[in-house]
Amino acid sequence: MSDTDPPRASLAQAFPRDTQDDRIRAVFGLCGGDVLPLSNDECQQTYFHYLKARLAFPFAARYCDPVESPQRPVTVMGMCDEIPFQEDFGLVCNVLEGESLDAVSLCELQLDDDQPNYQLVEDYIAWFARAQAAAEDDFDDEWDEDFEEEGDGDDVPEDGPQSP
Repeated sequence: MSDTDPPRASLAQAFPRDTQDDRIRAVFGLCGGDVLPLSNDECQQTYFHYLKARLAFPFAARYCDPVESPQRPVTVMGMCDEIPFQEDFGLVCNVLEGESLDAVSLCELQLDDDQPNYQLVEDYIAWFARAQAAAEDDFDDEWDEDFEEEGDGDDVPEDGPQSP
């Protein structure tokens, strides 16, 4: 990069944000065509601060508990500073349900598509789901490679066992 080239962050800000992937790239200061990062501590912290600065709190949502079937109305009070994220569940926010304050995964919330925060939350959920799926695929590939290297215990030649 020469002294006259604009910094990458400036390029990322100037890039159009028409698609979900482009909006997510903007969170990380990436440009079009850049690969979206996988979920790790640094990326979760980046997304946490991005959303904390941009979401308008409080806002209404529906909590979709993976164990219980009915969705429940909640009020999202803010991002959870004590536990910003959990590896398998993503970003954590504080919700008020009745008089009970609880910390839940942002990924377990649904917003109406006419809410101002809808796009920000949906973009995060989409990125996190894809990042988790990609990480699981990488783990499965690594496990398969390890398994192939170790063998499956059936290392008997096709023509039968050989005597010493």
